[in-house]
Amino acid sequence: MNDRIKFLKDRREGIGGSDIAAIVNYYSGIGLNTTKTALDIYNSKVGTEDITDDQTDYQYFGTQIEDIIAKLYERSTKTKVISPNKIIAHEKYPYLRGNIDRWILQQTGLPKILECKSANWRVFMNRWSSEGKEEIPDEYKVQVAFYSAIKNLSIDVALYAGELPIKIYSYEKDETLEKEIVDMAVTFWNEHVIKKIPPEITSKSDFKKYVDIPDGKKILPITDDLTKLTEKYKKLTQDKKIIEKEQDEIKLNLTKALLSANCNKAVMPGGKTAFTISSYIKKQFNQKNFKEENIELYEKYCVDSEIKTVRVY
Repeated sequence: MNDRIKFLKDRREGIGGSDIAAIVNYYSGIGLNTTKTALDIYNSKVGTEDITDDQTDYQYFGTQIEDIIAKLYERSTKTKVISPNKIIAHEKYPYLRGNIDRWILQQTGLPKILECKSANWRVFMNRWSSEGKEEIPDEYKVQVAFYSAIKNLSIDVALYAGELPIKIYSYEKDETLEKEIVDMAVTFWNEHVIKKIPPEITSKSDFKKYVDIPDGKKILPITDDLTKLTEKYKKLTQDKKIIEKEQDEIKLNLTKALLSANCNKAVMPGGKTAFTISSYIKKQFNQKNFKEENIELYEKYCVDSEIKTVRVY
C-alpha cells in the first residue's frame, strides 16, 4: 500500500479539514465553494466507495508544490517550518482530525500552523480578492478555523497565485465560529456516520450518483407547497428564456457595431477589452457517418449509461 492510499484510508477514521466545508454547507446552507457534498463525505467514511488515488491534475500540482510554498514562506518570514509527523486530533472528539501542512516554530511560546495553497490568477481574483480586499475565502477559512479549534493555535495561510512573492494571510482565533464548526462536525459524525444514516441529497451530483429511481408503483399526491414550487420553477424557466433572448439581441447589436467599424475588438477608456467577435476551427467526431460505415466497431465500443432527469410539467 503506497503512502497516498494509506493516507486516504486513514481519512475514513474521522472528519478532516478537506471534509469540513461540505458538512458546514449541509447544516448552514451558506453555499461554500466545495467540490464535494455531505453525502460524498458520508459515503467516503462508511466505506461504500473504493479508495482510489484519483487526484485531478490541479490537486496533484497543489500537493507537489506544497514544499516549495513552505520554503518560500520560510524565506519571506525568516521563520522555521517543519513537516508534521502525525495528524492532529481534537482532545475531546478524537475523530475530528487534521492533516496540517507544516508547523511554524516560534522563538517563544507555542508553534503556529501553516497551510500552503495554490491558485491560478483567475481563481485568486475571484476567490481571494474581493472588492479590493484580499482575504481567505470562506471555504478555506472554515478549514483553518477547524484546525484552530482542534489545536487552539493561530494559523498562517501561504498562497502561490501564479507569481511571486507568495501572499500570506493570518487567521486569528474566532471561538464562536470554531464552536459552531465543531458542533456541526460532531453532529454529522454521531447522527450520520456512526448510525449509518445518509444525509439528504443536496445537489444534482448527489441525485445522479446516489439516488435509485423508484419503480413508479406509488404516486405522490401533490400538496399546496409542491404546487407552489412547480409554478415557481415554470416562472423561472420563462424568465430565463426572456433574459437569454435579450442577451442574444444585445450580442447581435454589439456584433453589428464591430462589423460596421471593420473591427473584432472594442476597448474601454483604460484599454481593457470590452467585447470581441472571433472564430475558430473545432474538430468534431461524426458519429452518424462512423456508425453507418463501421457498425460492428461502433457497437463494440458503445456502453450503457444511466441518465437521470427531473422533469416539471
